[in-house]
Amino acid sequence: MKKVLRILGVILVAAAVVVLAYNFLPGNDGAVQTISTSLSGSINEIGELATAEYGYTMAQTLDKPPKELIGIKIPFTESKIIYSYDGKIKAGVDFTKVAAKVDEAAGVVYVTMPEAVILSSEVDNDSLVVYDEKNSPFNSLKFEDMNLSIEELKKSAEDNAAKNGLFDSAMENAKKIIRSMVENLNSDKEYKVEFNNANS
Repeated sequence: MKKVLRILGVILVAAAVVVLAYNFLPGNDGAVQTISTSLSGSINEIGELATAEYGYTMAQTLDKPPKELIGIKIPFTESKIIYSYDGKIKAGVDFTKVAAKVDEAAGVVYVTMPEAVILSSEVDNDSLVVYDEKNSPFNSLKFEDMNLSIEELKKSAEDNAAKNGLFDSAMENAKKIIRSMVENLNSDKEYKVEFNNANS
């Protein structure tokens, strides 16, 4: 009986050593999972965040050509308006799609994140300035024409924002946020952050 108890005692001590080593020795999977889950959870809590903004004032010409009869342009049936609007475009990253994986041994946090996208694109209706207007009663401009023109203005503004680096700025600012979160991890160890594109 004593021999059996002695064997059981040795087994229990060995099991305790294995558990302690698994949980506390560097480079084990338990530590990696804990940090990775904590970081990913913190990132996902952010949700969609605008990390860059592009403000603009853009002029647009809405031109309604004259009506024609038998191929002949009818006089005084042309309508035209030149106007401008102010607007703002916000871009950012959907942080719920960001994934983080920690390599404890190498001290590297690998972050996979999606491309920055436009989160909002708004025109300030109170900022309308009309520079020139010629509105024929025989071929007048309608609300539908104006709304379509404003949509074209917004599309042009969004294209200009992209060309001027809006998405690049949004990505860089998103990366700064994640780097700051990694620096504030509850750990005595410093981690290097490497980013990957979710689409690559």
